[in-house]
Amino acid sequence: MQLDVRSARNEEHALAWPLYRAYIEKNIYPTCSTELSREEWCAEEQSRFSERWNPQDFYIVEIDGTCIGWAEIKNSNNSIFFNNLFIQEEWIKKGVAERIFSEMTPVWKAQKRVVQVPIAENEDAMSGAINHLESLDFSHGVYDGISRTMIADWTK
Repeated sequence: MQLDVRSARNEEHALAWPLYRAYIEKNIYPTCSTELSREEWCAEEQSRFSERWNPQDFYIVEIDGTCIGWAEIKNSNNSIFFNNLFIQEEWIKKGVAERIFSEMTPVWKAQKRVVQVPIAENEDAMSGAINHLESLDFSHGVYDGISRTMIADWTK
């Protein structure tokens, strides 16, 4: 199984939106206070998502050349903020995120980066993700009531 994470192209917004929509419909819409119907709310969210889509910060996750997800990763001088990772349902809990982080950690260490990874509290795999990141020298950062940010500081 060949796992690749590559820079997104502008037109790949169409691959990313359905994964994001499924997540927000399940986890965000039920908790937000809105008078909009689910469809109206999703249409507004799709518009916001389209405005935010920037191939410079978005990456496509592929297995054997087939898109199975996407990630939003913000890079600045010496820091990386791993903002989102969305994987197709059938690939969840199959080690995709673990492989991404295991393979990237040596690169980030060599680059002397600070890496921040927020993990949503409502994710089924939250404890597994936290345990895996701890094994890669990430520590617990801020908990904002929605997510726990795991931090690794390899600038020293």
